[in-house]
Amino acid sequence: MDHILKAIINSHIIIAYDFNNIGFISYNVTNECFVGFDYSPIAEKYIWILYVWVSSECRNKGTAKLLYEYVKNHGSKLEIKKIWLDIYNSNTKSIEYHTKLGFIPEITLYVLNM
Repeated sequence: MDHILKAIINSHIIIAYDFNNIGFISYNVTNECFVGFDYSPIAEKYIWILYVWVSSECRNKGTAKLLYEYVKNHGSKLEIKKIWLDIYNSNTKSIEYHTKLGFIPEITLYVLNM
């Protein structure tokens, strides 16, 4: 993307920026279970997306897609087969975006408000 001048990679935090706009993605490579403390490790390592953020000026310009492509390429080099992330049901924009990227819902967490 021509609006992205540099990508800085440091400890699984990738930052894409130009002079005024910024976006980043933070992720882990792990086989630890991401739900609960008493579950056993997952058989194969996977990438867990911790956080993605793109400034409002960079949205709809391919910034997030570029960041995800980097993570996917890094995962391919490590022979990782899955990328996981969580999205609140109320975040419909994120659900729509990640669905367009090919993500599908696989688990559901339930909450009881007290």
